[in-house]
Amino acid sequence: MQELDDRWILPLRGRSVIGIDWRASDLLLDLGNEHSILVGYGAHLTPGNGKADDPNFKPLTEWDRKVADEALRSSIVSSVGFKSGTLRIRFNNGWGLVARPIYKNSSAIVYAEGRVLWQQTAVGGTV
Repeated sequence: MQELDDRWILPLRGRSVIGIDWRASDLLLDLGNEHSILVGYGAHLTPGNGKADDPNFKPLTEWDRKVADEALRSSIVSSVGFKSGTLRIRFNNGWGLVARPIYKNSSAIVYAEGRVLWQQTAVGGTV
């Protein structure tokens, strides 16, 4: 994992989502080999740039599950855990997933080899 001033570059580039588990309170993206991403349903999904003014930047719960499944079953081209607590994942199909601590029910944990690699805290930042 590479650390920069305001973020960590997470070593997920090139990994593909091979399974999606829509659980009671969160979504688990299985990347294989004990790598996964767990986000709350308040995380935002977008086919666009992921900026707050993007009209298609909306919580997972506002997307049809079939559309969200198709969007998320892709390869990761960028994965960043910001020190502010935001997780940003970009996929090779142009879609993005963003979990910010300011969004309700938008927790985020990244696992690598079965262990926590990066975790968002309730107040922002990481542990």
